[in-house]
Formats: sequence, structure tokens, C-alpha cells
Amino acid sequence: MKPKDLIRQTLAEKIEPVLSEFDFTFFKSSLKFVRKYGDFRQEINTHLDRHNREDFSVEFYFSFTVGSNIYSKWHLSEYGKKVNNDCLASEMYWNLRGWKYTKPDVAHIKNLEKEMRELLEDTLSVGLPFLEKYSDWENAANRFVKQKWLHEKACDFYLIVGNKEKAYWVLTEALKCWNQYPKRTFFGGEKEAIKLRFSKHFGEQINLENFN
Repeated sequence: MKPKDLIRQTLAEKIEPVLSEFDFTFFKSSLKFVRKYGDFRQEINTHLDRHNREDFSVEFYFSFTVGSNIYSKWHLSEYGKKVNNDCLASEMYWNLRGWKYTKPDVAHIKNLEKEMRELLEDTLSVGLPFLEKYSDWENAANRFVKQKWLHEKACDFYLIVGNKEKAYWVLTEALKCWNQYPKRTFFGGEKEAIKLRFSKHFGEQINLENFN
């Protein structure tokens, strides 16, 4: 059986029955588990190892993502354009604190039960708490600020929950970040986005030439 087909079968037989108890739906074509969680969409995405070989090594691993189409609609209404993505948080399994086991190899039936038991243990004890923690506008905003990026998104998340004080604080943190890392490349036109938010939501003008 081809690696992708074997992984699909394994997920359907060993992982889906457990995750369905937590209201996740398995999409076999994309190898993705998805559930609605209040205003948010939680995803467990499956990635195939690029070195997979049929009957020799068939490895895969998970990433965990929180998104919300509420943000997409809010952004379009506020700024008149679509947001690049509606992601609040996303991590590969190896970046999640407390994850104990490595990626499973399902090529050999003798190890399958053990490999799936370990994967479920980490997913339920570490992956799901990550999804639940960041299915929250303010938690997601704080995470971006701590990571010193996507300040424009963090600002928007605070605005969505009506916390303008924290939204303004995020914008000032962006300015501090630019001064601290003057040679850093910022993604997706962040500086223009921050300037827009200062003007639109707080009536303040900033000169981007001071941060070049």
C-alpha cells in the first residue's frame, strides 16, 4: 500500500474513533481533523515525511492550528480588504512543550498499536490544550506580542473583544520592536498595517521614515 493510503487508513482506524469523541471530523482527502470550538476552528493537520518508502518507512506527524472566519469577516469590514489568513496560532508538534514521543512509523504492524497509543497520548495531553488555549482572542494576541511579530493581528484581536487599551499597547510594542531590531525584515507590510491602525482606531499619525 502506498504511504499516503496507509497513513489515511491508519488515521481512520486508530485515531478518528478517539478524536471523534472530542467532536473532531476527519477529512480523508486532506488527512485533516477539524472541529468548531465556539468562534474558532481547530485543526490537526497531518504531514507526510518526505523520505517515506512503501513497506520500509511510513512516517507522519501533526501540526495544530486555530483559525476563525470571524476575523476574516471583521477584517474585511474594518479595512475593506481580505486578510491573508485567519490563523490565531499554529505550531508543529515538536514545538509544543510536553510532547514526549517522536513521529510514528506505521510501516510495520508489530509496532502500530504502541505508536498510535503514544501519538494519541501526546495529542490529547499536549495538542488539544494548545488548541484550546489559543482559541481565545487575547491569549492569541499576547502570544504574538511575546514572539515580537504580527503586532497588527494582535491589535485586531484586542479590538474584536473591545479592549482598545490593550490594542493601543500592542501598537506601541510594535514601535519598540522596530527600534530594538532596526535591521529586521518585517513580514506582510507590517509597518504600513501598524500605521493604518494608529490612524484609524486612535487618530494618531506615525512617520515610517523614523523606522527605516
